[in-house]
Amino acid sequence: MIVESKETDHLLTNSNSFAGVQGSQTNSIEKQATELGFSGKTIKVYERRWYILTIYSFFVILSTLYVNTFPPIQGPAKQVFHWMDWNILLLNSVCTISLIFTSAPFGWLAVKKGKN
Repeated sequence: MIVESKETDHLLTNSNSFAGVQGSQTNSIEKQATELGFSGKTIKVYERRWYILTIYSFFVILSTLYVNTFPPIQGPAKQVFHWMDWNILLLNSVCTISLIFTSAPFGWLAVKKGKN
């Protein structure tokens, strides 16, 4: 049974069926759901959340690429740009340092302006 709903509805609702599950899969899924404490509930998946997950994953990949760029080129960068060790360490630490300064304001913003 496919459940039509808005994205503002709750993810878990009381029901005796599982959305998008047909045939013989229903029994095994119901058994697993009972073991996990989800019996009698329908789990909804919204398309917008997949977009958010994709964008988040993209930014994580970019951050990982950025952090892993400078250690292999540390030796040539010191020679070419006349940098010291702390310059390259600072470039690697930009993401972590920015997290320290932005986590509190964005946390407050999520609590004050978030839906709930």
